[in-house]
Amino acid sequence: MVTAGIATATFSIVKVNDWGWTAPGIAGGFGVSVACLAAFVWHCLRARDPFIQPGLFRVREFSGAALVMAPYSIAFGATLFSAAVWGQIAWGWSALKAGLVLAPGPLLVPITSLLLAGRLIARFGVASVVTAGIASFVAGLAFWAVFVGLEPNAPVVMAGIMLTGIGVGLTFPTLMGVAASSLPPSSFATGSGVINMIRQAALAIGVAIFVAVVASPVSPAGQVSAYHLGWWIVAAIAALGLAPTFFLIRAARAPKRIPR
Repeated sequence: MVTAGIATATFSIVKVNDWGWTAPGIAGGFGVSVACLAAFVWHCLRARDPFIQPGLFRVREFSGAALVMAPYSIAFGATLFSAAVWGQIAWGWSALKAGLVLAPGPLLVPITSLLLAGRLIARFGVASVVTAGIASFVAGLAFWAVFVGLEPNAPVVMAGIMLTGIGVGLTFPTLMGVAASSLPPSSFATGSGVINMIRQAALAIGVAIFVAVVASPVSPAGQVSAYHLGWWIVAAIAALGLAPTFFLIRAARAPKRIPR
């Protein structure tokens, strides 16, 4: 049910520009998605042995991590997709060149996570590190939205992807740690699986949203404007994670057991 719900939602978002918001196929796709996801939630709330235990989301820190992970992963999926596609379509780069230009971003993720995240958490707290990660990620997207143009410019792409890489290195592992540490040992595996499921589903939704936003511009200038708009929208989506970071993660305490 949850797979069908995410798949139909992704399909409907991608097809909006081709079919239009009022097309029966779009309405039907979103209707199927809502029905499947609602049935999944009903199953989790009513089943004696649910696929996802609802009590997990009564744990404040776990809920906070999930609510940050969803918009952040949407933005992450859209960012990787858009950067690779832009270099090849708009600037005529080969896939190899686009990958090499983007490589510094992913390389900074483990470096930031291993060398900085733990020390920063110990000194400033989890919420501050997640906030810094979101801010760095948003800054990278804003950098692209301001400076990417029609002329190929590898340093601009590298600067933006490095900022987003630092943001990912601070945010993703910290959220996984928050989710895991907030649960008792008996729920660790299930909780980690739920967070990863949210992350993977959000990645697919993020790519679909960016495809829908940029559509198929007919002119180079229109293409630049569409991508700029897409990056600003994705940055705004990533920034939505600041609210649950502040209200749910900052002062929450881990329970001794999962509420039922």
